Amino acid sequence: MQLESVHFISGEVVDEEDQLIVGAEVVASEWIEELTSIKTRTNDKGLFRIGPFLTNKSIWVEAHLSEYGFSEVQKIEAGQPIDLRLSLRKLLVLKGSVIERETGILVEDFSVSALSGLGNASREMWTNAYTFDGSMGSFSVEVDPRITHVIIEAPGFAFRFIPIDSATGDVHDIGTIELDQGRIVAGSVKDVTTGNPIVGAEVRYTQWGNANTLLAFYTYNHRESIETDNHGEFTLSPLPKEEVTVEISADGYFHSETILCEEQESLRVELRKISNPTIQGRVQSFEGNPLKAELVLQNVKLGTTDILATDSDGTFEILANDGTYNLHARKSGFGDSNSETIVVKNQGLVANVLLIINTAGNSILGSITGLVEAESLIVRVFDSDLAKIRSAYLYGNESYSFGGLAEGHFRVEGKTSLNRKISQHVAIDGNDSSVTVDLAFHGTSNLRGVVMAGGKPVGNVRVWAEPKAEGHLQGEAKSQEDGSYLIENLDDGEYNVHTDRGISFDVLITSDTFFDIDVGALSFAGTVVSRLPTSDMVVVMTSDSNESVYMTSTVNSEGAFRIDGLMAGSYMIRVTKSGRTIPSFAESTYPLSLEHSLEDYQIELESD
Repeated sequence: MQLESVHFISGEVVDEEDQLIVGAEVVASEWIEELTSIKTRTNDKGLFRIGPFLTNKSIWVEAHLSEYGFSEVQKIEAGQPIDLRLSLRKLLVLKGSVIERETGILVEDFSVSALSGLGNASREMWTNAYTFDGSMGSFSVEVDPRITHVIIEAPGFAFRFIPIDSATGDVHDIGTIELDQGRIVAGSVKDVTTGNPIVGAEVRYTQWGNANTLLAFYTYNHRESIETDNHGEFTLSPLPKEEVTVEISADGYFHSETILCEEQESLRVELRKISNPTIQGRVQSFEGNPLKAELVLQNVKLGTTDILATDSDGTFEILANDGTYNLHARKSGFGDSNSETIVVKNQGLVANVLLIINTAGNSILGSITGLVEAESLIVRVFDSDLAKIRSAYLYGNESYSFGGLAEGHFRVEGKTSLNRKISQHVAIDGNDSSVTVDLAFHGTSNLRGVVMAGGKPVGNVRVWAEPKAEGHLQGEAKSQEDGSYLIENLDDGEYNVHTDRGISFDVLITSDTFFDIDVGALSFAGTVVSRLPTSDMVVVMTSDSNESVYMTSTVNSEGAFRIDGLMAGSYMIRVTKSGRTIPSFAESTYPLSLEHSLEDYQIELESD
């Protein structure tokens, strides 16, 4: 049995005065098939350790304390040597008042839900929810300062979904929220063929809203739903008076969407049973031989994807609702089939869909040796244009095979979970031939040293060793806070050692090789001036003359940033957000000619 390489994430949680926080909750989230999260708390020294996570998985980590506030979200790759520092921010006081639009009378019984801006179309993250009874229409609550939306709900009224463009300072007043009286919609759901009532059908009203991308890329759907009773009847309320869309679904029946006209208060729906497939076809090779394969069905309108499978003889039958779909097949070791666009109308059958996978032609195969315990590998095949055409993920020392290749020149590359990389070029002539490319990872040498700038150690500098001769191993690392770096499991030989500060060296690596690196001695520091919170911003520097020179610095709550170890030259400066947010001001760049250290540079951001 081959065990996967796993890693833990450690760090500390501090307040705005950099004091360690005991008992703060730390949440680490990972996308697998959907978002999954695990939690822990800081110990009596304000430190935490959370995991395990697989190597190279993207993890989002944040912290909060109910009586204090929330930290920024930091995205890291599991397996990287990093200690996180999560800084808590104080809660924001959100205030406002709620009235009835037609009469102007204060609404006394209502709820306020504050939604944070850390998610996407498949995730809702509620930060706070409060109920007010007899409050005379006003409210004041403490919420996550990263708030992007407020939802106001009251009995008998249609809810309000309100974007929050920016919340600065300690208090944010959203003013007066006007609610409209909602309508009650009654109806029934029946079988279109028999006329019998359908029990347990879900009737749902959906409203979509999009956040301002200044704070997050986020789509939220608010759903009011009810199930039909034993008579197939339902009552849905309170709904807005304007035109809305109602969705109806039931097990074994085709899904339905119905437009509810303005002020309409009754709805009769008939559903058709799914008794026959709506998409039918087969997967085969170029020679006409049936292939058992995986099917990828994408709903064009909804953007959803279903993974299905053919029968053993390559045939398939799919039960799909009305709509437009893209369908293709894939089989391990070969390229994808042709993609077909399929339109299903009135639950009619779309038959004889033919998907062809090229299993003939040439192949590249080989074995993997020399991986250490718990080390995994990605094998990729690139064509002459350096476009990736095949890939496979292997656990340990295994074999691989890629078929259905045309003649031409290819590059086979293997990269391990320890950042070791090896590649070979091969040429395939003619057809129906097989080329063996074995990837042997037998490197036992290491490259280590200290990265210095102006006589001081520098952290967060990327260092990588690139072999001068084909067949050697390549590795990479980042310097730690004390400037130290370590690249392991390299072959002996001559290497070009590069840094992301634009400096390269020729190094002969044998056994345990020590090589200290002196990068530029200049510094770039200053403040970001913005009406927006700055504690989750990042300053990015890129060189005009060398694309590989790419440095970053986080910005603290006072707007301060600092990047050390730079060379004189021309740079472009960009300010962006950390975590999963994409701010509009990230499109702005600032040219900078660096001839000497700058300690008080000021970057001013527009926040609207």
